[in-house]
This record gives sequence, C-alpha cells and structure tokens, in this order.
Amino acid sequence: MGKTATSIALAKALDGEIISADSVQVYRGLDVGTAKVTAAEMDGVPHHGIDILDVSEEFSAGMFHGMAEALIEEILGRGKTPIVVGGTGLYLRWLTQGRPNTPVATPESEAAVKRALRALFEREGVADDDNDDCPNGDGGGGGGGDDTNNADENGRRWDLAVGLVASLGDAETAERLRVQERMNWYRMHRVLDILMQCPGKTLKELDRQQERAAYDFRCWFLVRDRVELYRRIDYRVELMMTEGMLTETYDQLQDYIGVEDDDQMTCASRSIGYRDILRFLWERAKPGGGGAESVTADDVLHLTSLTQASTRQYSHRQMKWFRGEPAFRWLLVDDGEDALRTVTQTILDQFDDPQPSSEPDPLKAHRMTKEEERGMRRYATEMRVLKEGSEALERCAEELAGLVGRVQNEFSL
Repeated sequence: MGKTATSIALAKALDGEIISADSVQVYRGLDVGTAKVTAAEMDGVPHHGIDILDVSEEFSAGMFHGMAEALIEEILGRGKTPIVVGGTGLYLRWLTQGRPNTPVATPESEAAVKRALRALFEREGVADDDNDDCPNGDGGGGGGGDDTNNADENGRRWDLAVGLVASLGDAETAERLRVQERMNWYRMHRVLDILMQCPGKTLKELDRQQERAAYDFRCWFLVRDRVELYRRIDYRVELMMTEGMLTETYDQLQDYIGVEDDDQMTCASRSIGYRDILRFLWERAKPGGGGAESVTADDVLHLTSLTQASTRQYSHRQMKWFRGEPAFRWLLVDDGEDALRTVTQTILDQFDDPQPSSEPDPLKAHRMTKEEERGMRRYATEMRVLKEGSEALERCAEELAGLVGRVQNEFSL
C-alpha cells in the first residue's frame, strides 16, 4: 500500500475528492513512467490536477498553487473534503504554509541565470551541461559515456553554483543547497533567479513576507523502512519498463529526441526516466551510434538502473525535505494485511487535532543506526522481472531496438 490507496480510502471515509500534487502527472500521455493512478484504482473517487497539460507546456509551483486553491474552493463548494496527494515538496509547502513574496520567473530572468552560470563555468574551465531539472528531476546520465566522469563534472558545476549563491549574499541557502538539496538543479536555478531579481535580499527575508495559507491543513507523510522502500522503487521501475515506458517516451516526447539544448526542453522531457531514454535513443540512432542492431539486453538493464537510481535519490531528497516541514506527521507503513485500514484509521483519529504534537516525532527525528547505515551501504538492486535471459528482458530489448530504428527512419539517419 502507499499514498494512492491511502488517499482513496480517506476520500471514501471523508466524502472527499483528490487533488494531485505531482509535477509530472499533470501531463497527458505520461502514464506508465509516472505511475499515474488508473481509472480502476480511482474507484469512482474524483481526481483533479491529472492530465491537464500537453507535454510541450511548462508547470511550476506558482501554477500549482493557483490551480490547487481554485480546486479547493470548488470542492468545498460541493460540500466535499479536498485531499491533496503527492510528493512535490515545494508545491505542498506553498499550499500549506503560504506562498512566499518572491518574484515570478520570466524568460528574461531565466536567461540571465543561464548566462551567469555559463560565464562562471567558462571562467573556471568547466563544461556547461545546462542542467535545469523539474522538481522531480535528477539530471541523470544518458545512453552511454563515462558516468563517473559525468558525475564528477556535474559535482564541480554544482559546487561552483553554490558559491555563486553565497556570493549573492545568501550563505544560509547556499549551505542548504550544498548539503540538503544537492544536485537539485531546478531548485538551484530558481534560487539564483530570485536572488538576482532581489539584490541584497536573502530567501529567508523574502519568506518572512509570505502570504498566509488560505486554509487550515492536516498533513501526513507516509514513510517506510528504507531498504523496503528502495526495493519497492526498483521493482516499480522494472514494471514500468515492461509495461510500455520505452514506447511511451517515443510516442509522447519524440519532439525532444536529439534536442541537446536544455533551453528547448520542457519539464516533461526532463523528468526522471524519460530524459535518459530520450538521450539513449538519440545517441544510438545518430551516425556512429551503432543503430538498432547494436541494442542489447544490457542497454535495457542500464536504462532501468539509471531510472532506479534517480528515483531512489529523489526519494532520499523527499525524506530530507519533509523532515524540515513541521506541519507533517510521519506515519510508518508496510504491506501487512491490515496496513491500509490501520493507517487510514490513524489519520482519521488525528484529523481533528489542529497541529502535530509538540513532542518530538520519533519517526521524523530518527537517524539510521550504524547497522542500518551498513545495510544501506551494502544495498544493491536485485532485478525481479528483468532477469538476465528472461523473456521480459528480451522483449524490452527488442522494443528498444525497434524504437532506435524508428528514430533512424524519422531523422533519415
């Protein structure tokens, strides 16, 4: 069980409707790779904020905030309970705590940030990879090359960008980016955009001027044992690959195959998993890339591993983020026989409490023991579906090779 099953059980108990707080499920056609809730899973419960944009359109925290408040008003007007579900931390922070008084990003301000970073990287002799990921993005690797060298270069770029934030007068935000939000390039670009538009101000100073939240929220964060969580993530990604994510990427995002300038990419095409597949298709299809006949089962395993790793990293960042959100109670979940009933009843029992207890939350405050840390260091992905020699893996390899061939034909390569 997870947030989807829990939210639907709550909606039935509270006569509610669900608002999605997911930055990628807003896009039509991106179903498999986002684990989008299906009509069968909805079980008659109305869902909002899903399938509302074309993949060519952008979506931001500000757009979500306006949409969510309008939806809440509509749902309350029908006498129903709004239930907001998702893991995009910034969206939820603005909705539950109030939108900060920060300037809106414009094409001009975003271009100024990119120019500042390019000049910095050029000055320091570091290649510019134009990272600009969406809230759930990771900036993962492509379809080949030396991933270690790429990671080292990206790390150098990140440290230089953190230094730029500090030089703009916000040392506290720079430190948070260095440690807690490391490699979240979407966040980095937004921070620089704000600071460059508000010289002499820090994010904390701007946050003090934020609007008050329009509603009184009750917030919960579902958490699992870390190894169990990572196993679930890895398995879910395997299922995505076998259930059509490769073809979905080509069908919905083919306009971004071969696009190497991130200025021409969108949130959808930069999202976890999709970006890696797009890069792979282009790298193999272009002249000298090997073509369709070069695709093997190992390539499927490589792409699967990249998406698994990026998703685990995103999950890790989520846990760090929500530790800093005081309004959220943490609930431990598992897959036991009565897990859904227990978690749903716990939330219902706490529903009328205005705020989390002032006592420290043992789950939120928990830090891994040495034994748990050793277990995480030893963690290794265990393929359960895409096993070497399996029919599922061979089918995916054939599907991937066919897509590379289609790219070759499309671009006359």
